[in-house]
Amino acid sequence: MRLLSLRVQNYRIHRDQTVEFDAQRTLIGGANETGKSTLVEAAHRALFMNHRRGGQIQEAMKSRHGSEPPEVQLRFESGGVEYDLSKVFNRAKGSAELRDANHQQWTGTDAEQKLAELLGYDEPVGAAQADAQWAHLWIRQGNSANDPTSEAPNEQDDLLARIQAIGGGAVMQSPRDHQVAERFLETEASLFNQNGSPKANSELARATSAVEQARERRDQLLARTEQLQRAIQDHHSAQEKITRATDELPTLTESLKSTEGKLKEAEKLQQQNKQSETRLKQVTEQHQKLKTSDAGIRRLEVEVAHKEAAIQPKKETIESLSKEHAATEKDLNEATGALEAAELKTRALRAHMDLTRLHRDRFVAETKQAKLSAQKKDINALSEQLKAPTAQLAKLPKIEDSQVNRLRQLAGDRDKAQAALDAIATGIEWQAGDTQVSLDGIALTKGEAQVISETGTLKIGDSVIRIHPGGGDRLEASLDQLKQAKRDLKDLLETLQVEHLDAAIECHANRQTLGHRIEQLKDKIESQDPESVESELTELRTHLLTLTSEIERQTEKVESFAAPSDESAATEQFQKFKTDLTSADVGESEARGTAKALKQKFADQNQQLKKLEIAYREEEQSLKDQQTTRQTLIQEHGDQDARAQGLADTQQAVETTTKENHSIRKQLKSLQPEVLDSDFKRLSRSIQQQQDNLTSAGEALAVAKATLKSDGSSDPHADLHQAEEALQAANEELATATRRGASIRKLAELFRDERQQLADLFTQPLGDKVAEYLRCLFGADTHAKVSLTDGQFEGLEINRALGQFSFDTLSGGTKEQVAAAMRLAVAELLATDHDGCLPIVFDDSFTHSDPQRVKDLQRMLDRAADRGVQVIVLTCTPSDYTTLGALEVMLAASNRPELQS
Repeated sequence: MRLLSLRVQNYRIHRDQTVEFDAQRTLIGGANETGKSTLVEAAHRALFMNHRRGGQIQEAMKSRHGSEPPEVQLRFESGGVEYDLSKVFNRAKGSAELRDANHQQWTGTDAEQKLAELLGYDEPVGAAQADAQWAHLWIRQGNSANDPTSEAPNEQDDLLARIQAIGGGAVMQSPRDHQVAERFLETEASLFNQNGSPKANSELARATSAVEQARERRDQLLARTEQLQRAIQDHHSAQEKITRATDELPTLTESLKSTEGKLKEAEKLQQQNKQSETRLKQVTEQHQKLKTSDAGIRRLEVEVAHKEAAIQPKKETIESLSKEHAATEKDLNEATGALEAAELKTRALRAHMDLTRLHRDRFVAETKQAKLSAQKKDINALSEQLKAPTAQLAKLPKIEDSQVNRLRQLAGDRDKAQAALDAIATGIEWQAGDTQVSLDGIALTKGEAQVISETGTLKIGDSVIRIHPGGGDRLEASLDQLKQAKRDLKDLLETLQVEHLDAAIECHANRQTLGHRIEQLKDKIESQDPESVESELTELRTHLLTLTSEIERQTEKVESFAAPSDESAATEQFQKFKTDLTSADVGESEARGTAKALKQKFADQNQQLKKLEIAYREEEQSLKDQQTTRQTLIQEHGDQDARAQGLADTQQAVETTTKENHSIRKQLKSLQPEVLDSDFKRLSRSIQQQQDNLTSAGEALAVAKATLKSDGSSDPHADLHQAEEALQAANEELATATRRGASIRKLAELFRDERQQLADLFTQPLGDKVAEYLRCLFGADTHAKVSLTDGQFEGLEINRALGQFSFDTLSGGTKEQVAAAMRLAVAELLATDHDGCLPIVFDDSFTHSDPQRVKDLQRMLDRAADRGVQVIVLTCTPSDYTTLGALEVMLAASNRPELQS
């Protein structure tokens, strides 16, 4: 089956959209929301959805452009015959029509049935199954990376049959092997559940239950024996704990009192140490502050001395540059005056030249105006000549060539009808006699023949004769034809407003002569281009007015101007001014260059002088600020001698405080307060623990005595020995049942493995076909495998140089590529049952693949197209598929496709 074209009307965003499909490769491109996927959906629903379908699906198909019902027209080829399918989806009012190239037609339910047969179905698919049909051939957006082995359940049987036809059926299991395998599989199923646990009431389940009951009895007796043993041990242990705790408590209490005294002494030393550290910090900060201030004052004194020495040369440089700046300013003023004089000269020459050009343009325009005026007079004369034949033509009736020919035809028909009538009519002629003769009351004239074409009355004297002309029905028909011909001829003559045929021919000839004359005059007028002449004249008049006004305005501004007398004088005068202006422009440029250079020099000097002055002022201000800061610091901290004495005093205070602090810390360290704190907590915890031990040991001793007194009615060791023997017997029975069950499971597993190996061999042709496509992407060493379990395909795997990978472990992009190969292989195999061709649609299916891999994918798509698969690609980025060589259909936002070969 091959799609040829698709037209959708009033379908979602499409008002009226037509797409032609290439026989092998079609690329439908366009931005998002242009309706690419909608087109494929419409084609799919035309093939599989009933035209009377309603509900939400039909509502979703309705147009956004109006209330008309959705309509899909699909042209396709099947069995070498082209079919045209048309469906209107409108619930009970919907319609379906199918036609083939042999002009056979089916409508309604007959069309749906015939369409199902063409698609390979016994009857139309139900509403619930429609969307699932051909799922392996329509890869929708977002589904391209799904496992393809489970996407075509409806086509599994066809695919299995096709694989068997190409070699997969050669691997079969013998009937005896099948019976044996089924026996073991059934036995396994009767013994075990699917999760491997024994089934209820089976031998293994009963043995397992007996073991559990025996073990429970043994465990209960064992617990009872152990409980008595623990009670004896608990009684002895409790007595030991009470003795040990009673002995340890006095020693622990004395140690705790000693540790508590040392902790108080350590706390007092820590307080003294904290006060000492505070005093040390204060005197250290005071000494450091005095030291920092003294260093700052000394540094400021050095910097002030340096700046006082460095600022004087800069002052001298400023004075020298100021003199040079004044000299440059004088030169600049002189150059500016020279430039102004040169500009005045060039401005005057340019004004004379512009005014001369205006005079020259006026002379040129006046000459052209004279020529156009003469041409206009010729046009007016031809227009006058055209009036007479135009008036004559208006008076003649409008008769066309076809009408003249029609008149000739009608006249000929009239003459032929008259001749036919004359041939069968009766003729009479009164040759002699004196008796009065009349025909139908009209007197006859001697010697004049009279034709009788219809029944009439001939009267001769008193005799009356009834005449019946021959011919019968033929005479009546000929008479009717003659009357009709005359009537048609008369009607047309009246319509054309002429009396007879010759007048019409003469009128038509006169119209042709006059028309030819009119056309000749019109051609002459048109050759003169009257509209252009009139337009140019109008423009020239406006242009001359503008030129005259501009000349008057410029003349008032230009002094000593001699106006030229004609165009030649104006051209010569214009050239002279142009030459003088060129020379003046050179002089002005030189003067401008000189002035510009001096202006730049003046500006540079001015900028340099300003920078020097700013820098000088900044350094001068900085020097003053530092001098002020130095004086302020000296006033605050004293002169050099006072600062030296303060430093010596604070240094002595730091040393004294440091020694005091060191002594306190030494005493504190010897006490180890952190260890004392830990010892206090440890001893307190130990005393509490011993007290708790006394309490718990007393309680345990009471419980043990009660247990030993209450349980003494039977021998627990004898009961335990008997339970262990019963458990051993149950375990032996369980081992026997387990060995038998394991044997049956092992045999069943072997038969299942053998069946799976046969299934793998059966599906190998499909794996080989998938590998042929994957080698286009991953190289010649690529292999593929598809598993078959219980008649269903699953477990797609690929084997490459990097190793063997199941489909679920692949990356997103690789899943898209491997799934595409599987779908193309299935389409190629199933195409054999559909005239060697099936369409497959990839709707933006490679979004996770990089651009290079998309290019490699096109080799795979091209291979499928050469093997009978009609490849249709929908994409937002058609530039990625330029190497596919497909027919491109571009959807614009207006939904109008642009076809490109």
